[in-house]
Amino acid sequence: MEKVMTRNDLKPLIKETLTEMIRDNNKEIREIISEAIEDIALANAVKEGRKNDYVSEKRILKILDK
Repeated sequence: MEKVMTRNDLKPLIKETLTEMIRDNNKEIREIISEAIEDIALANAVKEGRKNDYVSEKRILKILDK
């Protein structure tokens, strides 16, 4: 008979796996977390930018030329 794993069965397993990964692959985990944070920040910036009025390319280039 096949055992079906519940959420309560998986939680300690996932926690143990993540703990081992952080301990054994510290550099890689930091890079993954850093990239995730950057992705979240970029998504938030895009979301924030969509709330404001559209700015034309001409206006941006005019400001950059100053």
